[in-house]
Amino acid sequence: MMRRLLAVGVVLMMTRSASAEVRISRDAAGAPYLEVRPTATGIWATNGPPRSATINPNGDQWGDGYPTSASRGGHLLGAWVRGNSEDLVILRAHGERTTSLTTIHAPGATGTPVVTAVGENWLVAWTALGAQPSVSVTMLTSTEDGTPESVLSGRLVSVVILGDAVHLLSHQATTGELQVATYLGLHWPEPLPIPSSFAIIDLRLAMHWPQPIPVPIQPRAGLHFPEPFPIPTTAWSPCIEVRADDALVAWTARDHQVGSIVLDNLGVVDAARFVRGPSGSCTAVLNAASRP
Repeated sequence: MMRRLLAVGVVLMMTRSASAEVRISRDAAGAPYLEVRPTATGIWATNGPPRSATINPNGDQWGDGYPTSASRGGHLLGAWVRGNSEDLVILRAHGERTTSLTTIHAPGATGTPVVTAVGENWLVAWTALGAQPSVSVTMLTSTEDGTPESVLSGRLVSVVILGDAVHLLSHQATTGELQVATYLGLHWPEPLPIPSSFAIIDLRLAMHWPQPIPVPIQPRAGLHFPEPFPIPTTAWSPCIEVRADDALVAWTARDHQVGSIVLDNLGVVDAARFVRGPSGSCTAVLNAASRP
């Protein structure tokens, strides 16, 4: 069985090369995707005259951020943050032909959004900074933009799809918490339904003698912000492995420990588990978390 290893896209996309030419290309199966080719002058600058497949060649002048995209059935939807405004730019394309560029008002949007194909539509998620960081999402169709909704506190970590379940993960750097909201049956029209499951996981080890034990999962009703959290200044990036029926989320904890949780189509399976394990590559971290 082929296994998919995902280092969380939010952090990795932000650390990619800051120089690229963006164009629509096709993969071996003919599906369109956004191709980013390095240049020396900017994210969106072109290598020579713009081609028919070149996207947004003036993006550097507008301070546009790194783009991300997803494809479904020959259609592509891309998104990026417009730096000199409070907007997300939405790209729709079919094959190599650009269909439209639209904008969605998204105050405080920062970093690289995450675009995920969900059923017949797309889910776009991003981090918004304000008095406190929060995660906003919107559902889009092939022709229509949705209205952003704030759904979690903290910074966006990842979007994990398992069958009909969509898991949104966010991180609170100041409290060491991972929040997981699980949605079932996401579809158009708006608004988003209430999450079928919501959990808060403490990423730290509680101090107990002789062995540290995990802090248990803390279910919490609703998605309101109970405390005024300051804007985090650090990033946290777990390793995620999507398997046949579930997903493993693992991270390096203190005291040479690896923490992990398992997601299934209903939400978080159990409390965080901590085992002895190395820091380093995602392969090593996930292997340690997978041990009985």
